[in-house]
Amino acid sequence: MTYSKNRDDLVRQFIAYANDDGIKIIVHGFAYNDMTPRSITVKKKADYAVKQKWNLRNIVNKPLDELAKSISEYVFRYPKFTCQMDFDDWHKKIGEAFVKSFNKCIKQYHDAEGKRIYKDIGFGKAQKIINMTFKYLFCCPDVSANVDLDKFSFCHMALDKFTYNEGFYKKAVHSFKKYKGVIKSWSNLSFDEYALIQKDIRDYLSSSDNMKYKDPTSNALNAFEAEFYVWDEYHS
Repeated sequence: MTYSKNRDDLVRQFIAYANDDGIKIIVHGFAYNDMTPRSITVKKKADYAVKQKWNLRNIVNKPLDELAKSISEYVFRYPKFTCQMDFDDWHKKIGEAFVKSFNKCIKQYHDAEGKRIYKDIGFGKAQKIINMTFKYLFCCPDVSANVDLDKFSFCHMALDKFTYNEGFYKKAVHSFKKYKGVIKSWSNLSFDEYALIQKDIRDYLSSSDNMKYKDPTSNALNAFEAEFYVWDEYHS
């Protein structure tokens, strides 16, 4: 396929490599930041957290390490999934485990009045860090030498305001959507909402209405591939 400007730009600036350490760097750095951790701190509590020298990234080292390990095991040691459902089940499993472990780490932190400093996260945050980890891994300069690229075949489109609530999904996938709820912030999505949105995106991309997101032989891009182009288009 012809790569988007977004993908080419990421490759040029990328410093991680396609190995276990590289995935750990991605999870703890690039993908973690894309999860917008600043929104996890309760408003007006940030100053208190800084005063107490509570660094959220250090607090949640354990769930970040666990997530990196799970993704590394699939990428480098497990056989590739042979259908979308199997990948989706695995994605749900590691996402829910991440949410549970993350929330367990942050729930013990309170201000002087006993009020929580950090808010619990939901699946919307988990999908972002998982999906962006795969996106950044795909951009590693040595990925084709170290990873079976078929491992990316069933990966999801990372949902954010450009791909979901203010961009592509809202504006292009509307006629296909089965998710009937209010389009809300991506970070607040439940797993069930998220799963329906991903299916809608796949249905749209495989439909005759998709005239844009195709490879040079006119085959429809999958959700993971299309995201590089979608993000470019709606971010502009």
